[in-house]
Amino acid sequence: MKRLIVFIWMLVSLVCLRADVMRNYFRDCPDDFFPMLTHNNKLDMLDFMDSKMAAVVKNIYGEQSQLLELNDDYLRIRTSAASMTEMKLLTIGRDTLICVVKTLYAPEPESEISFIATATMKPAGPTKRFVDIPKESDFFIVPEGRSKTDLSQAVSQMDVTLVSAGLDATAPLIRFRLSYGGGFLENKEEVEPFVKKEIVARWNGKKFVRVK
Repeated sequence: MKRLIVFIWMLVSLVCLRADVMRNYFRDCPDDFFPMLTHNNKLDMLDFMDSKMAAVVKNIYGEQSQLLELNDDYLRIRTSAASMTEMKLLTIGRDTLICVVKTLYAPEPESEISFIATATMKPAGPTKRFVDIPKESDFFIVPEGRSKTDLSQAVSQMDVTLVSAGLDATAPLIRFRLSYGGGFLENKEEVEPFVKKEIVARWNGKKFVRVK
């Protein structure tokens, strides 16, 4: 009976440790991960979230930052009114990485992706080693009943094209989307049929591989 109690206690401890992993990385990550936030900002966010309150703080620029979502392997934080950061914990062999996606809205979203080795909290290597970021042309399609000429005409109306990315809170997925027109495209509904809604890639233990 005593051995059973010890075993159950060990299992509970392991579950709690797992649940705290991303929390700990956020709390202890180097300052350059979140240059707008102080260490106390991060601690306050965690305390507010534990208390079921809005995890909002004033960053070093006097603007509001908010921790929006946190679970055992995922974090999403609005660092400013025009920027968002997501972090996803990934297993690679016996090690772990953190995929970091920083998105700037100006006003259309554009993302920067990096990968951090958890053992050192430093870059794990070039981004292309872990994910092939789609090019703008990868999003272009010819819908049924339309022609390549129609596609060319649609593309010619896209003055600005930007690729953004988003991580999944519950699965090892990354979703890419194309922004176009810089927010000023008047006939956006005419262009939409020629653009894929999203390109999805799944982590296979070594790299994000496109599945959709």
